[in-house]
Amino acid sequence: MRRIIIRDFGPIKEADILLQDVNVIIGEQSIGKSCVLKVSCFCTWVEKRIAIEQNAKRFEKNGVFIEELVNFHRLNGYVHDNTYIGYESNFIKFSYDSEKGFSYEWKEKRWDYKRPKVSYVPAERNLVAVIPNWFEVKSVAENIQDFMADWSDARKSIENDKDILNLDVAYHYDEGSDMDYVKMKDGRILPFTNVSSGLQSLIPLYVHLVNITSKKYREREDNSVKHKSEIDNLVDLLVDFYAKNLGEALIKNPNQETGLEKEYIPNPEMKNWLIEKLLNISRIHHCEVFLEEPELNLFPPTQQILMKSLLRFVNMEKGNTLFISTHSPYILDILLERETYDFGLFYIHSAENGSVVKTATEADVQDMFESGVDAFFNIERLGDEV
Repeated sequence: MRRIIIRDFGPIKEADILLQDVNVIIGEQSIGKSCVLKVSCFCTWVEKRIAIEQNAKRFEKNGVFIEELVNFHRLNGYVHDNTYIGYESNFIKFSYDSEKGFSYEWKEKRWDYKRPKVSYVPAERNLVAVIPNWFEVKSVAENIQDFMADWSDARKSIENDKDILNLDVAYHYDEGSDMDYVKMKDGRILPFTNVSSGLQSLIPLYVHLVNITSKKYREREDNSVKHKSEIDNLVDLLVDFYAKNLGEALIKNPNQETGLEKEYIPNPEMKNWLIEKLLNISRIHHCEVFLEEPELNLFPPTQQILMKSLLRFVNMEKGNTLFISTHSPYILDILLERETYDFGLFYIHSAENGSVVKTATEADVQDMFESGVDAFFNIERLGDEV
């Protein structure tokens, strides 16, 4: 369970949603879909940082929480006098208030938290295809730069000639030239910059997801210098917490018979507890993906093939989640089948003083499933009593 509350931020006047395994937000353009997606992703990442550092000192500094949100997602001008953002999971609760600043509290299940890979996939993901020197681009939001960094890792790590869905095309990275290519179904090999706009949007998304769900990716993350530094710090924090709250960190050595043996040894119960909690927080256990418009530049049947692939990603591992914004009834149609996952459907109404985000009821969901494409022409009547 994760609850997101947004008040008076950007175009959003009010949002109070519970995130499920698979989530989708729909509504007209420019009324706040991406805003909700970005805030949800950022709060998920903040939870991760607090869990790793076991404190929120970084965000408790005056204005840091909201500044990092605004800078990362380039949301300048979105903060209002009454802005409020709240987040609650099974493990932690925190909030930001324009007047009171940032505050947080741990929940009882604090130590059951398991570390995710949190990934924001922007609509601008095709930059890595349409711009030959994309790695030199600086004047973009940090969320785009973050995705470009993930793409840089993915393209060099994925198996060569990776098939893309069932489209009879394959992605190929040439290490010698550091160039990306696409093998077409007619045998041609084209530079990535020369293929269709649909493939330029699809391939970075698909290759990225294949990479972050791979065993090799997690092994690289576990062996990174930054990760090892975090581990050392976590061990100290966990030992300190145990000693202050749960029991003795050191006990008298029962085997001490000579002066060569240490008088005190680590408490075996503490060691077992520490190892379990350390593995929870230090290793990536699942992926939480926030995706803008998966349908970009894709033919409707391909949109549905992609969506089915994304749902297989969710079911691949316990804890995997997906939150998308979309304008596509073809994407929504697949989601509304709700076969093997908990589903959250959110829609935005544009009001006089700002956008209001609502959660679709079961009746709304059934109505949309039966209406198909027509549902997008009748968003305003969702929630109306019959």
